[in-house]
Amino acid sequence: TKCIAINPKLREIDSLTFDFLVGFARSNDLETIGLLEGQ
Repeated sequence: TKCIAINPKLREIDSLTFDFLVGFARSNDLETIGLLEGQ
């Protein structure tokens, strides 16, 4: 399984990039690591 690590601090620094990465990961069925707990 492929995964992508996203630093939660990126949301504060560059929310557009954060949202893009999360959307990209979800659309490509990638596991996301490092997101806020509970997601």
